Amino acid sequence: MASKKLDVAKVVRDKPAARAKMAARAEKLLQDIAHRKNRIQKDFYEIGIALRTIRDDKLYAALGYATFHALLEARNILGRSQAAKLITIVENLPMAKAVELGAEKAYGIVKLTQATPQRDTAVAVAEHGVRLGNKVRRVKKLSARAVTDITRKVRAQGVKASPEEKDARRILREAHAVFKKHGLRVRGDVKESAGEFHAELTLSLQALDVIARAVVRAVK
Repeated sequence: MASKKLDVAKVVRDKPAARAKMAARAEKLLQDIAHRKNRIQKDFYEIGIALRTIRDDKLYAALGYATFHALLEARNILGRSQAAKLITIVENLPMAKAVELGAEKAYGIVKLTQATPQRDTAVAVAEHGVRLGNKVRRVKKLSARAVTDITRKVRAQGVKASPEEKDARRILREAHAVFKKHGLRVRGDVKESAGEFHAELTLSLQALDVIARAVVRAVK
């Protein structure tokens, strides 16, 4: 039998002790963010981790907020845009590489990676650069503004996906919709290898367990 996803709203409503524990956890994370804000150039990654935890574990509900964004606004933690940037960095770069690059450049490289037609990772782009026309532009020593300029040029190339890639991305979108509907935390992208497209997924252990059980049931 598949494990059930924690109903945070029900816990907050019906279990005062559990709510108090979640609220204490949320408050500790918020205090940690407030403390680190003064050192954001160094501690931005830890702030991103704390923000993602509050968002993904729905700890904001234990503090009486309906959404993650409502918490950000009410507690004056960070703006939506800045919070989203820090979470995006955490989701795409390891801490050591992100801190080496700095917050703005790290985010810029993630956006550049997303804009390229190649199936690169943000780490690969940071280390090896990105193809622009017939040349490879190195970004490791560039400023965050220069990285943003390259991103604009890459987007302006208007490289169109092949029908095969479009079909692969459609399948991935449909799969993501199913995962989301059932409360499963799964991220992924379409990759090309030897002329064939496949999906690379990052999923929680809970999602892995649910999918594995579903496969077992399907093949019986």
